[in-house]
Amino acid sequence: MVRVAPIEDSVTGRIVIPSARFPKGVVRNLRLEIRQGAVTGMKADENLEAADAAISAGGDAALSFREFALGFNPKLVNPSRGSTLAYYGYGAGIVRMSLGDNEELGGQVRGDFMRWFFFPDATVVINGQTLTERGKLVDANSTGTH
Repeated sequence: MVRVAPIEDSVTGRIVIPSARFPKGVVRNLRLEIRQGAVTGMKADENLEAADAAISAGGDAALSFREFALGFNPKLVNPSRGSTLAYYGYGAGIVRMSLGDNEELGGQVRGDFMRWFFFPDATVVINGQTLTERGKLVDANSTGTH
């Protein structure tokens, strides 16, 4: 897995989380607007209050982009084939993005909050190069996936 803490103020975009469990319930289609490394807006199709309560309680760190991680090991697979990912590794093509303290990654965000979001079916394109498509690593040497 490759994990990076970005230059915090360089992160701009939108993270769409189809389903996320928070202490006050499950939030559906949570959309986080990120500008210069900070969450500037949140919307959801269902139960926005649960996400807002958790993030509001987390202080400034909860509003900061923490990291981007991408799994590369094709031998790490989810044995249950369900929606829960095994903790021991996220496997090839699994993306994790998170908010909060990133000191252990060499980042500048400090605080008591850290929240991971997993994307097992993500498409990742960086500088025009597709790294994953629908959760599968793309072989840079061919037009297919492996």
